[in-house]
This record gives sequence, C-alpha cells and structure tokens, in this order.
Amino acid sequence: MKRSRLPYLLQKATNRPLGTMRGLKGIAYLPIRWLARLLPYGHNAITADQWQQEYANGRWDYLHHIGQMARYSMIVGYYQHFKPGGSVLDLGCGDGVLLSRLKPFGYSRYVGVDLSPEAIARVTTRDANDCLLVADIEEYEPDQRFDVIIFNECLYYFAEPCEVIKRYERYLEPGGIFLVSLYVTEMNRHIWKMLEREFLVQDSIQLTHQSGNAWRVQALQPRQQQANP
Repeated sequence: MKRSRLPYLLQKATNRPLGTMRGLKGIAYLPIRWLARLLPYGHNAITADQWQQEYANGRWDYLHHIGQMARYSMIVGYYQHFKPGGSVLDLGCGDGVLLSRLKPFGYSRYVGVDLSPEAIARVTTRDANDCLLVADIEEYEPDQRFDVIIFNECLYYFAEPCEVIKRYERYLEPGGIFLVSLYVTEMNRHIWKMLEREFLVQDSIQLTHQSGNAWRVQALQPRQQQANP
C-alpha cells in the first residue's frame, strides 16, 4: 500500500469515529475536523504484521459485541433484500463476524478474504460452501463471480479505495451488488464522495449507536448495471 499523504497524527485524528469525541475533547478536535474537509483523502496505512499482532492481542474482539450489531444487521438486511441465497465475497472478513451473522439466512457460496492469518485461523466453520483465504485485497484474484461483494470497514486502509472497488467489478455477477460499510468520520466523507461519483447508489442508511459511534452502509452498483428489484 502507498503511504498516507497526511501527517500521521492528523490522519489518525481525522479518522476517529465522530461519536467518540465528546465534551472538551470534541471541542478540541473541531479545528482538525474542519481542516479535514479541506485536505485530500489520506488512508490508514497498516502492515500485514500489524494486523497479525492486533488480532493476536485481541484488538478486534469488540467487533463481536452488541455495539457493532446494527451495522452487521444492516449489511445482512441488504443482502437479503437484493440477493437472498446468493454468493458472497467478503473482503476484509476478519475473524468471521459477518459470516456468523449470514449463516442463519443461507447463501450458495461464501468466500472470506483477509490479510491476517491469525484472523482467518480464528474462523470456525464446517460448511462446504465456505472458503476462507489469506490474501491482499489489492492483489487477490477470485476464481468465480459473486452476487454480492462486501467491503465492511476496510476501504479506508487503501490509498485508492475507489480503484479497489472498481477492480472487483469484473468479479460481480450481472445485476450484482457491492455493499460498503464505513464509520462516519471526517476523512471517510472523502470516500463516500468518490463512490457516489463512480457508482449508482441503490440505497443508503446511516446508523448511530448509543455510544455515539455511527456508520453509513450503502448498496452500490456499477453504472452500466441495474439492480434487480
């Protein structure tokens, strides 16, 4: 991945979920949030070794908690609406949280891809329709097309997030759908603007948890396609 164009501390500040900054801290961050709207997009650069260490240390265990349920439920809901029972490519699948939430609804095929061997090793499944792979999303070449391709809280780790999605257009079945979830942060506003210029937005929702953390989830489609009703 390319290095971020923003200084490290400023990049981290503008990628903080907005709801986590309250009171005096929120006021202190206001100038940074205003500045972020004027600066170019900068991604959260992270190495494969860092991912491995963070999963080993339990950094991402909170994704299994109830505070994350709303966005996972919305992703599953969009899947059920647009392509029930279809094939799914889950890019940046982590240790299988979304897989566990999809299972009760059924699918024809599930492929999960993550950069961390530790994360993939934690996924427990005996379903013959499931395939878990360690790979770099920017280089991975699927061997089939999918009805739904999911980017769940991973696009802000890429220097060119829109190009990453466009790379996967050829792996989308005709009429297929991209599902994208991103924390609501000042820096991620840049990503939504990029996506909305390049793709058709079939539906969009913003969810806010009682903690103040918020996510936007969108169903997108290449402009040359039309979604099934």
